[in-house]
Amino acid sequence: MKYWLHRISGGENATAFSYPLLFKNNLLSIGWSCFSREDFLNDVQQRGMIAIEEKYKQKGWELSRNRHCLGRFLFEMEKGDRVVVPTWKSFSVFEIISDKIYCNETIDKKLYFDSNGNPATYSNSCFYKDGKAIDLGFYREVRLISKKEMAREDYADQV
Repeated sequence: MKYWLHRISGGENATAFSYPLLFKNNLLSIGWSCFSREDFLNDVQQRGMIAIEEKYKQKGWELSRNRHCLGRFLFEMEKGDRVVVPTWKSFSVFEIISDKIYCNETIDKKLYFDSNGNPATYSNSCFYKDGKAIDLGFYREVRLISKKEMAREDYADQV
């Protein structure tokens, strides 16, 4: 069993969806919506970081360090691992309960509601809210181990 620290906010337009997906539907999410296709997911699971780096190069992107976050999410995290998810002034701990990974093509579209209960629209392997893309692309099934109200200062200092 490994422990991971994973931030789920996903940017301005994704935050309203990433938290309900996690706390109501038990789906841990990560961005890269522009890669969120089943063929890409299968390629990464077979070839690892090489597939991610090739996709970055195809997009004309610099090989930034954050590509490793996607790699860890897609092929290093495993069933039984624990994931610490920080939120504002607190954190929660989840357990990954399945090795299945969903992408925008395979996730249940009926689960995609923001924190106010408004649905997202779906088109071309991406979800949208008010015409803006929601940068969430991959999802893992988890179960809550500890409450989200655990204060950070009770368990970790700022050093």
